[in-house]
Parts: sequence; C-alpha cells; structure tokens
Amino acid sequence: MYDSNGDNYLNKEDLKKLFQQLGSNAPRWRAARAIHHADKNGDGRIDMSTMELDQLVKYARKHGDGYLTKEDLTEAFRQLGSTFPGYRAGRALHRADKNGDGLIDKKELDKLVEYARKRGYRLRNACSN
Repeated sequence: MYDSNGDNYLNKEDLKKLFQQLGSNAPRWRAARAIHHADKNGDGRIDMSTMELDQLVKYARKHGDGYLTKEDLTEAFRQLGSTFPGYRAGRALHRADKNGDGLIDKKELDKLVEYARKRGYRLRNACSN
C-alpha cells in the first residue's frame, strides 16, 4: 500500500515514493503533477476512495452507459467486505442519487463516497482481497 500513514489519502511524499519505485527520473515533479490533476478539493492530497469509485465509473463507461447501477454498487460493497452488499447498495443509492434516476453518475460520486466512509468502508479493504 502506498498510503504511508493509513489515512486513505495519498500525499506528495507518498506519490514521490511511488514514482521512485516505478523508476521515474523526476519523481517529485510527477508527484506534484499528479496532485495538481487529481486533487479535487485543493487540500494537497488525493482521496483514494474517490479514486476507487472513479475506476468503477470508468468500468461502467466501458460497458456503454457511464453510470453505476444498484448491481454495480452491490458488487463494489461486496468487494469492500460488506455482510449485506445488496442492502448497502440500496441505501447508498438512496443517499447519493440526487436526481432520482436510480443510477449514480460522476456528479453523484461525492455523496456515495461520503456514505461509504460514514459506514467505515475504506479502499484498503478492497485492496486486501
């Protein structure tokens, strides 16, 4: 895991170490560029949970629709270790689906991440599988 302090965020030092391990000639510069492009709220860190959910949205786009369905969320919560992933997916959809279309789109991801975090889900749970 590249998250050195376990806070579910990647900071500039975490990214610098990652780029060094990947053999980059300019790891400090690459880390700064990564933060510049991926830091959504300007706090100098990259939220790893958001990264995971962004990957789910990319997956959904590959399959043609660009949205997360209840089935997609059920699978995500299953991978995060939920005992009742279908229930969790339904509750997450209820909390995060701002426009009421029964789907989660890119604009609704922040609410989805907030819901998952409040219930103790973290990206490192998904990585341990």
